[in-house]
Amino acid sequence: MGCGPPLYFVNGFAGAAALYSLAVWLLRDEFRCILYDVEPAGRAGPISLGEFAEDLLAAASLHGDASFAAFGATAGGTIVLQAAVVAPERVERVILQSVPARCPLTWAERSVARWYVNSRRPVSQLPGRLRVQTFNHRRWFPPLDPDRWAFFLEMTGQQPVALPARQALALSATDLRPQLSSIQQPVLIVDTEGTGQRLSALQREAIAGLSSGRVEQLHTTGLHPYLTHPHRLVKLIQAWWSNAPHA
Repeated sequence: MGCGPPLYFVNGFAGAAALYSLAVWLLRDEFRCILYDVEPAGRAGPISLGEFAEDLLAAASLHGDASFAAFGATAGGTIVLQAAVVAPERVERVILQSVPARCPLTWAERSVARWYVNSRRPVSQLPGRLRVQTFNHRRWFPPLDPDRWAFFLEMTGQQPVALPARQALALSATDLRPQLSSIQQPVLIVDTEGTGQRLSALQREAIAGLSSGRVEQLHTTGLHPYLTHPHRLVKLIQAWWSNAPHA
């Protein structure tokens, strides 16, 4: 959608790229925005971080983009980091939000992820899913616009549980911290509220390792600012893009 330099939006943990739609609509006059979804189709889908990054690079090639910028939130941001490490000549600029460079799992978390790694069962059927998402995210959504919350539940609920399972296993098997200093492309890190202690600590590790990263705070938006407050997120991206040096 739109015209201008290509900007890829990579779906986050257990999320769909369609969640970026409001931000993409606001950016359509400045960028050609591509919503990229990882498709964990059975055993053929990506399961390592390298495979996820290769899939993103292959999608860009299919669109005729020899180089591009990319936005990734949570697990999507880690995929973007990996792509920037292995193909710096292709990933020109990087926008990250609530991103870890690694994500160690407990024994129980790893066991659950392995159990669901090939499942086509939708996330909406997981026990307690609605209660957990409401507790973690509902407070950040505009109270006068219930459609956004309904859209969030619909988009996340229809994802196969194989997606977060594969994302979790991929992140747990990789530690990008030793490679972060090699990323010389312009990097914007959007730091939001609602990340929780664990993800916040992991993001601080990633920020510490990025020599070219610029951090911007975005308060009262939660983990999904592109849906809860897209105008504020877009203003950050526009201002940074105008002032960032060329890769």
